[in-house]
Amino acid sequence: MGFFRCMNQFCASGPHGKLGHDFEGAVPVCPKCASDARLPRYAHLIQQLETIHYDPPDPKVFGMGQGILACRPDFHWTEPGRDRRAYHVSGVKEAVNCPVCKASPLFLADEPDREATKPPVGDLTNGPPLESIPEQFRDVELRVQQTREGPALVKAS
Repeated sequence: MGFFRCMNQFCASGPHGKLGHDFEGAVPVCPKCASDARLPRYAHLIQQLETIHYDPPDPKVFGMGQGILACRPDFHWTEPGRDRRAYHVSGVKEAVNCPVCKASPLFLADEPDREATKPPVGDLTNGPPLESIPEQFRDVELRVQQTREGPALVKAS
């Protein structure tokens, strides 16, 4: 059994939907349009896809998985000595095509609130209160200058 995608325009999910139709089969023949990749005329229409497993998102570290496969939770694919290139994983449920992963409790469970664990980007409201900034720097343009002790704020010339 393999995973395939038919790129025939008539197999698209809608006029503005995903191009192609994903299917699983023993032979690369599209069930919608019957394009057969074994025939040279239609070989360019059928693409063989890799099996993408689900690696659940880590609840503590944003953008990182737990290092397990949902279809084999006791198997840690990130352990030292394992060839990480041999495993195709994603934390995005829409990208997963492994049927065992899709039926697993880890896949079916609700995802944690990603916005709650996402680090703030460009959020200046979390800076120090104005009262803690010395008076001489409140209405002055500042720049960062590298010093021996590390970066420091100095008045812009």
